[in-house]
Formats: sequence, structure tokens, C-alpha cells
Amino acid sequence: MIVVDASVAAKWLLPEAGEREAQALLDGEDRLAAPETIRVEVAGAIIKRFRTGTMDETDARSRCEFWQSLIDNRLHLLPVEGLFDQAMGLAFQMRHGLPDCLYLAAAGNIGAGLITADRTLFERGKAVHDRIQLLAGIDPH
Repeated sequence: MIVVDASVAAKWLLPEAGEREAQALLDGEDRLAAPETIRVEVAGAIIKRFRTGTMDETDARSRCEFWQSLIDNRLHLLPVEGLFDQAMGLAFQMRHGLPDCLYLAAAGNIGAGLITADRTLFERGKAVHDRIQLLAGIDPH
């Protein structure tokens, strides 16, 4: 199993750098997981594009519906309740944001790797999780 963060999942739905690598991960055989907060983070990124006028409402709604289908069919959501205390400890230890630390806690709890497109999380996360990878290092083939 591999934990993915919102910076990776958003690339499944929004055109941006790294989308080929993210799509290869989605199309692969590995089971994918994330804390349940990813649902709001990714939908929020889509809605932000609508709010800022870079995406029309029909497109944004369609992408939100596709996001829900990915959650239902491809992404195993982990409850935050079992991750919060560990994530909070990591946030203080790393001096990093709590939402990102939920992904590290999730990966640690289930003994999985973590893939992120967030270079800061990758650099800081290496000190606490030895199986963290930067999406840019994934072979899209």
C-alpha cells in the first residue's frame, strides 16, 4: 500500500506539472491510501479554480464528481481519529503543518511509503519517515 497526499491526488484532476507521474501511480497496481482529510483538500483545490475564474462551474462540478468516484473505487481513506496525536507530535517535531503530518502519520501507522509532490514535506519528512518519495522521482512508464 502507498499513501498519497493531496499534492499528488490533485494532479489526477487538475492539469499541472507532474500529472503524468501521478496518473501512472493511479493506473498502477499498488493500493492507494490517504487520511480522510484528503477528500476536502482536493475538492477545495478544484473549487478554488472555479472561485478564481480559471475553471467554469460545469467543469469544476464534473471534476468533483470524478474525485468522489476515485475515492469510492481507488483510494482507501483512513480515519483521522487514529492519526491525530501522532500527526500533532510530528508537526511539533518537524515544525511543519499539521495537515501534511497526517499523511506521514498514516504512512507510519500502516507501514507504507508516502508519495508527495510537495518538496518541503519531502525534505522535512525524510527525517521521520524513511519511505517518503517525491513524485518527480517516479517513472511514469
